[in-house]
Amino acid sequence: MGNAILDVVLGLVLVYLVLALLAMKVQELLDGSLLRGRVSNLHQMLFEACGQSEDLKKRVIENPLIFALYRGKTAENNLLTGSSGPSSIPPDLFARALLMALYGDGSKHPSDGYSSPSRFFEAERSKAQAYEKTWASLTGLKIGQETTWAGFEAAIAQWFADIGDRADGWFKRRSQGWSLGVALALAALLNADSLHIATTLASDSDQRAALADIALRRGDELDDHLVTDERLAPPVLADRAEEPVLDLVPLARPRREVA
Repeated sequence: MGNAILDVVLGLVLVYLVLALLAMKVQELLDGSLLRGRVSNLHQMLFEACGQSEDLKKRVIENPLIFALYRGKTAENNLLTGSSGPSSIPPDLFARALLMALYGDGSKHPSDGYSSPSRFFEAERSKAQAYEKTWASLTGLKIGQETTWAGFEAAIAQWFADIGDRADGWFKRRSQGWSLGVALALAALLNADSLHIATTLASDSDQRAALADIALRRGDELDDHLVTDERLAPPVLADRAEEPVLDLVPLARPRREVA
């Protein structure tokens, strides 16, 4: 009786493991490939970094430094048909593209016309009205870097990297929502009823034994992989290389005899 209960549990674990892997693949296909979730997440990140200004965000993403990072001629955030554009932007390129977007027609770096960030801020005060939030952020980042463009760009790049850390959290929450939705849809579509599965396995010894055997074999394969992979082997194995590896690993469970 005890072995039958254990076999039912192993069978349920195997079934839901397969469903979990299937849900991950479906989520990757829908959100990752079709709707391009990471690209959409980057658009939101750029929108916040540009002070929630669509105009400034467009100027940044159309900069030649950024334009070369993605295929196609347009970079748009469209939740229905899928977003287009880059999936990531190096912080140093964003810093340079942002400064270029705030200077003239965006084709030159402000260092071409001003010897220091301080002189640039003094001469381009009109930008503060059009891009108020971004200008205020750059004013804070300029402190301590008033005389050097390299230091100022490095401060902007670090600020963008910090925003990226927060954006990773946005993407994880988005992925969790997709995972829940896909899992519920698959469970309903495939009629994954735990009680029905458990009842069926309890009454059908052949199916119960087959699923439990698959689960045990997969577990044994994982154990063998962990033991033979040199990157995962414990340090003590290096001093006892002459001994068989399997002698050093206690058996976690008895192997099932296959008739």
